Amino acid sequence: MEGIDEAANDIENPCDRFVLSMCKELDSLSPLYPLRCIYRVPEQLRHGNDKAYTPQVVCIDPLHRGKRHLNAIEDNKKRYLRDFLSRTQVNLEYYVEKIKDQEPRLRSYYVEPIAFTSDEFLRIILVDAAFIIELLV
Repeated sequence: MEGIDEAANDIENPCDRFVLSMCKELDSLSPLYPLRCIYRVPEQLRHGNDKAYTPQVVCIDPLHRGKRHLNAIEDNKKRYLRDFLSRTQVNLEYYVEKIKDQEPRLRSYYVEPIAFTSDEFLRIILVDAAFIIELLV
């Protein structure tokens, strides 16, 4: 009887060892999205070619906000938000609360501090997120 139990343990142990090994391996991995992962391209990498690293038509983040040549599309992005709300039939308050709850985490992804007020930051994220989603749908 003792031999049968040991044989059963031998059959289960390879799986247990594998699972334990995989768990350790997965636990040792760094996060997929490390904090502070959104940043401007450093000047030394731009090599005088700012145009290649600066939005020319549309801005999708707080970093380049306020550049006059990008303002033309802002009203269109708000139209996309309006259409997104209509299509999803979820009220604006729901999305505002969701984004507001995530504001500290969202801000933490940026290397440089975001100078916008909470309301300004919320507006940027809300409008840009709906714009991206609607473009992809």
